[in-house]
Amino acid sequence: MFKPLLSLQLNDLVNQEIRVAVGETLYTGLLLSVLGSYIRISESTDSYERETRSILIPLVEVSFIKAPAN
Repeated sequence: MFKPLLSLQLNDLVNQEIRVAVGETLYTGLLLSVLGSYIRISESTDSYERETRSILIPLVEVSFIKAPAN
């Protein structure tokens, strides 16, 4: 059953890997936190040094979110 607000549903997915589409950009990473109407994910790059970056995404800009079924 889905919760009435997306932010409440996303709180259950903290520390899990999700995919988030914003416009034509797709981010894949660990959901770190839900901060009101924003989410923060940690995305790993595929470069040689395996850099990670923290990305803050406003929920109003999200096209879709793909998350594991629990």
